[in-house]
Amino acid sequence: MSKLTESEAKIEKWTTKEVHQWLKTTVNIPHLYADKLLEEEVSGEEMVCFKKQDLLDMEIKHGPAVKIFRYLDELRRGSQHASKYPAYVDKWTKEQVCYWLLDKVKVYEPYTDRLLKEEVSGDCLVCFSKKDLIDLQIKHGPAVKILAKLSELDRELEPELQAPTHFKTDPEDQQKHHRNSPVSLLQTSAAQTEPPQNRTGENPNDSKSTEYAEPKKKGPKHQAMGPERPTVNENRGTHRMLILYLEELLENDFKKFTSLLRDSKLTGFASIPHGHLEKKDRIGIADLMIKYYGGEALQVTLKILKQIDHNDLAQRLERNMGEMATPNPKAVPRREANQGDKLKNLLTCGGNSLDHYDRFVVVMNKCQKGQVENLEFLSKLKLFCVLDFDPNSAAPGGVCSFYRKSRVANLHGPTQFQSEPEDVIKNLNLGIQTSWVFCNGRNDITCEANKELSYKEWFRTARGDIEQIVSFICKPEVLQSRTTLVIFLLLSPVHTDKDAVFDTFTTFYSRRKGENIVSICESQSTFDKWRDMIKDKCDCDITKQAVYLLTMSEINGAVMTLGPHNQSCGRSLPSSDSSSVILKQKDEDYMTALDILCENQCENVYDEKSTDFQDHKIKMEEEFYRGGKAKWWNFYFSDQVAGVPH
Repeated sequence: MSKLTESEAKIEKWTTKEVHQWLKTTVNIPHLYADKLLEEEVSGEEMVCFKKQDLLDMEIKHGPAVKIFRYLDELRRGSQHASKYPAYVDKWTKEQVCYWLLDKVKVYEPYTDRLLKEEVSGDCLVCFSKKDLIDLQIKHGPAVKILAKLSELDRELEPELQAPTHFKTDPEDQQKHHRNSPVSLLQTSAAQTEPPQNRTGENPNDSKSTEYAEPKKKGPKHQAMGPERPTVNENRGTHRMLILYLEELLENDFKKFTSLLRDSKLTGFASIPHGHLEKKDRIGIADLMIKYYGGEALQVTLKILKQIDHNDLAQRLERNMGEMATPNPKAVPRREANQGDKLKNLLTCGGNSLDHYDRFVVVMNKCQKGQVENLEFLSKLKLFCVLDFDPNSAAPGGVCSFYRKSRVANLHGPTQFQSEPEDVIKNLNLGIQTSWVFCNGRNDITCEANKELSYKEWFRTARGDIEQIVSFICKPEVLQSRTTLVIFLLLSPVHTDKDAVFDTFTTFYSRRKGENIVSICESQSTFDKWRDMIKDKCDCDITKQAVYLLTMSEINGAVMTLGPHNQSCGRSLPSSDSSSVILKQKDEDYMTALDILCENQCENVYDEKSTDFQDHKIKMEEEFYRGGKAKWWNFYFSDQVAGVPH
């Protein structure tokens, strides 16, 4: 065995937790993957032996795997990672990487889909070598071109990329980001009437490909094929769907799939000659299937998947094909219009103020780097509690720590909700100050009881406590269902139904019968997976109760524009010499025994020329003149010239 370098000897001394911390902070990969290495007990001694393939074997996506290996390789050589590309590239999301490749580099579209699936964001792309791209079955030509274009960025102005969650090039391309939505792909195909521009120069197979250009010489067709089959252009959505499903097959299964294309009895069509199938990758096989089977290629795929015992994949394909059978009333499926307005409507029930709901309950998973500064809107919600599944939330830089800079939050554990409701409310000061509940450990406290649990451990030891909290929240004597909104804030993807956050959703859904539950997702792909899991488990479509096409910055901005507005500009108290002082929200949170009347108590809460203000005014006056308790609004109206009772 070769002698270890000084740097390797240092890494070897790392514990599993130190490796975990290095992955989360220095390498900055999604916590899901760092957690995998922790669960697999990877200490520094094992880490120095890792190759990229070892990471891929742990089901870590190609993008993060390349980044981990590159950082590790540099660390072994005693150097720190330093990108040779402009710093802004590191900030690109995986969607922005795909847009850059499509719009600026002009790369073959299925390649960008592959990079999107393998979670290649900007900070991963800068770690890629030509071999890493080729390992993703990207041909040598495009691989060299991608790296060359990256190197040219430092000599050019920063490219202007479209919003990362949707591409706005033409109606066709508006669906490119629906990587995990096969129905959207099929609907896109059905809506197209004109073929895309000839992109032969971008096609890695050039004259052999059928997708973007007809062959120059049209020879006789295979006699057994019957009538002329549509080209790939006419079945582009089906073609992309085929690639999507073929990508999910392991190599051995893919070989079985390919061999069965020669079985005409199974497919019900003419067999594809062996010579045509040889040395074809998944894109090439999809090309051939469209050429031989046309729009019925998915039916052939379904038969073969069942034949090779890929029943789960077959059921998913069958379900998606069934959904596609319902025609789309619009010619071209488009992204849902104005999700900013949709978010406001969900939070205000159609109004302009957050006062419609008495309380909000937020359930959220692990926060990713760069998101915290866009979660200011949490301080504006009248939070009853937050069920937080991020064990780093209370640590510096975490969401809870950020929230507590401007508001008061009492930190609780699940077991503190196990007494009678009135005792819990009194002991935890619920309804007066925000309760922040850590549902899967706290890394800022080093003790066994607060360690983060794997899903199996959590399911066995902690799931019952969370169910009890949900049951407590849903009691009518604690919170009224119709005046409480539950928000599932997905700051990172939920990859499987064996996830604590997903279990919590199903518990809330069962208790509240699906009412007043909203999902806010950090990306389209996160939403697609979340929606599909809920549909399978709960037999409901949450699309109308979800926001998923806005960035976290856009979500934050949309909520912060909602009333009551005087919170943002500050509530003022009278002081000496006719002066005023600003009452900070956090200071007011501490004064739980006082009902504080400010100088500007009712000012700037509404636009007083709006119908919302007039409706509010009528409501307040009606309640008072029918014997209701006088409120500050009644005194405010009486002081206004226009405040005479109707």
